[in-house]
Parts: sequence; C-alpha cells; structure tokens
Amino acid sequence: MKNILTTLLGLLICSIVFGEDIEAGKSIFNARCSACHAIDSKLVGPALKDVDKRHDNKWLVSFIRSSSSLIKQGDQTAISLFNQNNHVVMPDHTDLKEADVMNLISFIKDEGTKVIAKVNSNRPVEGRPNDKPIRFLDMETWSIYTLSFLLIFMFLFALVSAKSVLNG
Repeated sequence: MKNILTTLLGLLICSIVFGEDIEAGKSIFNARCSACHAIDSKLVGPALKDVDKRHDNKWLVSFIRSSSSLIKQGDQTAISLFNQNNHVVMPDHTDLKEADVMNLISFIKDEGTKVIAKVNSNRPVEGRPNDKPIRFLDMETWSIYTLSFLLIFMFLFALVSAKSVLNG
C-alpha cells in the first residue's frame, strides 16, 4: 500500500513539474494564434483540431517557432501548408520556448475534445438518415392526417351503420 501511494505521489509531482499547462497554452493561443487560426474551422490558417495527430511534436515545435525556416530548408510538409494557405507565411515565434509550444499544443488538444463534445451533444440519441422533422404546414403531413381522419371516420360510420342494420 505504501508503494502505491509513493508511486501515485510521484506521478502527481511529475505531471505538475513536467506536464503541459493548458491555461498557459490558452494565453499564448489568444495572444498569438487566434487572429489567424481557429480550432475547428479554417480562417487565414488551417483549423488546428488534431494537429498533434497530423504532425509529431518535434516538427510542430520547429514549425511554430519558425515556419519560414522549414520552408527555406525544403520541408515538404511546411511547403504544402504554405501552398494550401495562399502563400501566407505564418509569423515566426522564435521567442517561444519548447515548453511554451507544448503548452500551446496541450491547449489545442483540449479544445479539440471540446469541439467533439459540442458536435455530439447536438445529435439525436437515435435517428435514421432519412428522418425529417415534423412540419405541420407541410402538404405531405396534412395529407397523412386527412387520410387517417377519413379512414377512422369511415370505420366508425360503418360500425354505426352495421349496428343500425342489425338492430332493426
């Protein structure tokens, strides 16, 4: 039991000391990135959701700190991003330390999971692809209601008529 507590305490301390700070990443994103980037949509630059899945951290640190250097070195991924985004050069952020960039990446990852939650929360629990909402001003809906009413009315009329014929 003592070993488990020691291990958990060690992990907690490591996560605090070496872990990425999402709030610091948010601050960097708002100050430096949000004018050109959004998490879930393209602005001037590409959407950043899942950027950590498209590129490894080492490449991301290099690109964020100096995208122009990677382009000049002939990095095909950097050149492709440059071409896909109308030849707009991302400003260099050489003053950011690797830890700052990792905080930024942690913030982007965290926001990316929130985007998924927002999308999923708007979906119906169960549904079929061709389901349409009911519209009471829709001609098809009124036709179904009218036909149903007529069938029920005819059934009741037939019952009353049959009863009157049997009774007398």
